[in-house]
Amino acid sequence: MKHVHLLGLPLVVAMLAASTPSTFGSGFAVIEQSARSIGMANSNGATIDDDPTAIYFNPAGIGWIEGTEVSLGAHIVSPKFTFSDKGSTQVGGGMGGDAGPTAYVPNLYAGHKLNEKVAIGIGLFSPFGLTTEYDSNWIGRFSALKSEVMTANVNPTAAVKVNERLSVGAGVSAQYVDAELTQALSPMAPGAVGKIEGDDYGYGFNLGAQYAVTDKTMAGVSYRSTIDHELEGDANFSGLMPKSDVKADLETPDTLSFGMSQKISDVWKVYADVTWTGWSSFDELRVRYEDGRPDTVTPENWDDTWRYSIGTEYTFCEKWTARFGLAYDETPVPDSKHRTARIPDADRTWLALGLGYQPTASWDLDAGFMYVLFNDSQIDHTYAQGASLVGEYEGEAIVFGLQARYRF
Repeated sequence: MKHVHLLGLPLVVAMLAASTPSTFGSGFAVIEQSARSIGMANSNGATIDDDPTAIYFNPAGIGWIEGTEVSLGAHIVSPKFTFSDKGSTQVGGGMGGDAGPTAYVPNLYAGHKLNEKVAIGIGLFSPFGLTTEYDSNWIGRFSALKSEVMTANVNPTAAVKVNERLSVGAGVSAQYVDAELTQALSPMAPGAVGKIEGDDYGYGFNLGAQYAVTDKTMAGVSYRSTIDHELEGDANFSGLMPKSDVKADLETPDTLSFGMSQKISDVWKVYADVTWTGWSSFDELRVRYEDGRPDTVTPENWDDTWRYSIGTEYTFCEKWTARFGLAYDETPVPDSKHRTARIPDADRTWLALGLGYQPTASWDLDAGFMYVLFNDSQIDHTYAQGASLVGEYEGEAIVFGLQARYRF
């Protein structure tokens, strides 16, 4: 039995427990962390400053805040993934319907200036997530039915303002992952479903620096580490086989971002960001059974990827700011042989716009909208049973985010 499903229900943050993130960064990354940022296709990631959401993007950014700031956000992600058969050898069935359920992704960030040099903060967010779910009688049901990935991350952070131009920051992350995978078991046992579940805690760190090259130009770099997980849980096979305890390793990728921002005038600012993600850490999905039966192994062989984004924000009157952005995000899936029904990932293009409103000196309200278009992608994946799923995926998504920030 093969599964690529991870579902995270954080025990530490109740608001994240009700969410089901969907991936709209490459692979299964969740990068919807700021409504302001998605309105510019995350082009301000490495150079975001004076905003506690910098804890996720670049911890050095909280070094510029004044007083205390709290940011609460929520994103609605509405994807659509459809499969068209092109000669599969699996047992017949339908095309699976829309495999992308709508998801809700919340986050909470806070930062506080301790003194003229030091600021501290904390972020509660979900950095990785995936949900795909097919009709129970679809042609690929012996490959995948439901796959969910969700994580919960608690990220305390500190930043030091070295001088008037340089801020450096660092944080540590405690991350929870909970996994579940399902698929149909056998044509001889209609309705029989196998399920694997597991969870784990892991720890990592993030680093960043921002340098004001001039009063109008900012450069930034940030790094977020891998986190190693060994998920432990159980496998249940609808009574067709004995239950078993299982283990599976998961290493989340590290990321490295470089960015620049340029203030064109008092009301106009432009951004550019390039982000590398180390997806080559995901080379296989191996489920180990504690009762001694052979491991189940799905080769993944993912590649490292790059994301390129540009954006701008324009304050067209005293209280209102408009934002626009464009990004191109590579898929880590190397070819059709390694694309799976659980993660039918593809290269994607983001088109983004946003709107900010400042009703008072203490409040900022932001809305962001993003349309994500996936390139059509081929799948020709052979599973351990010897059957192949052959066809084409089409995908798109709409992302809408709201963020409220309060200063005191």
